[in-house]
Amino acid sequence: MSQCIFKRLFEVRLLHDYFLNTENESFFAGTLSDVQREERLRELASMGQLNMRKEIDIRPTEKTKQQLKDYRLGFIKTLTGFFVGVQVKKIEPGDGSVTYQPLIPMSNELEFSFHIYPINPRFKSYSNVPLRKRIEAIYHFDNRMNTGKIAPALSLPVLPFNNDTAYEMGELAINGGAIQGAVEDVDSGSPPAIWESVDGQGLMNTNDRRLLAKKFYVRLPDTSSLTQVDAILKDTGGTVLNQYSYDVSGNVTLISVDFAADSNGDEIPDGTYNLEITDNDGFFLNKEVLLNDELFDRNAFAAIAINTTETDPGFKILEADGSLVGKTDASGTVTPPPLFELRMTSRRCFWRYKSRENFDPAVVTSVGAALEQPSGVDNMLWTISPQSLTRIPVPIGLLNLPNPVEGAPLRYEDGRYYADVYISAINKLIDS
Repeated sequence: MSQCIFKRLFEVRLLHDYFLNTENESFFAGTLSDVQREERLRELASMGQLNMRKEIDIRPTEKTKQQLKDYRLGFIKTLTGFFVGVQVKKIEPGDGSVTYQPLIPMSNELEFSFHIYPINPRFKSYSNVPLRKRIEAIYHFDNRMNTGKIAPALSLPVLPFNNDTAYEMGELAINGGAIQGAVEDVDSGSPPAIWESVDGQGLMNTNDRRLLAKKFYVRLPDTSSLTQVDAILKDTGGTVLNQYSYDVSGNVTLISVDFAADSNGDEIPDGTYNLEITDNDGFFLNKEVLLNDELFDRNAFAAIAINTTETDPGFKILEADGSLVGKTDASGTVTPPPLFELRMTSRRCFWRYKSRENFDPAVVTSVGAALEQPSGVDNMLWTISPQSLTRIPVPIGLLNLPNPVEGAPLRYEDGRYYADVYISAINKLIDS
């Protein structure tokens, strides 16, 4: 006789290097096995050092709240994200196998959507996300596989370096076949010289920052030479659907772009398009965007969409017969329910040490392998290369130097981000 129980339909985890890395090594570097990764997560959780519910709030959209009711689904928050459970019938045909059928059969065209809202006001400061971008797009993640994703990560692939694109410090690009991050701002036209290797696959990146409403704002830099901005929307085949030219002479900081209709006045449906933004100052943006008024929320950091249509083994949440992916076959092999990941790297920035007094030249020499001193500034040092922000203290090379404390101010100067550490008689640079 079948019985009614609840099983996990799928789970989503937000894994953030700020909480997970050790000895300045990324959690995503590939040095840990799956078992070791799970042990690391359990260890941090047991010590109270891993609770993303203090950093972000994940909420189902209004449409999904109704779907949860209609199909007897449960939305449960976890320390790293959430899972959705479903009431099922247990099927045991007698050959040792066990499968589970939803008590209420699900449509193969369902999509469950959720928003991520930052709770900690410093969430973006310690996360490797751009802070000064022209368009107000938010991140979008889904379980569709037709885009070259690497299971179980939901992020789109990092795009190759584009010589016409400007990159903010920390943004990722493919250089020489490998993922690299910009060590400082890279202007369009600059050669890919100021980049560093980045460990991991399936990492959250600017390519994921693609969800927009059809009416959105474009931010403008404060420069007197900027007089014209052009916005063009194309379909994925390259056909221009609509375009605008804006006179931005004078004190203009924002322009509103409306692509609700094409040039003929016909409604533009939700979907994927190519957006181009250019100006007379040399700025060029050519980006694939997802226009969706219902899903876009400018107060959210990201949106997640999990659908029942996907059939790829790494991303599907239902089998072809409507049963759950999680099951046991006749040989006793257990297939777990789908577990998806959002892999977020920490912000890398220069750690800058400031003191009221000038640093002793002998001390400057002793830390020369890790720190450098700007010319003519005797009370300041900063790291030779960017360092990852992290909750736990980590050495810089072989030196145990003070790390930026949680909440340390993040400064942007001359194309670089700095995290300031104030040195005093109590908080010494090195033990003497």
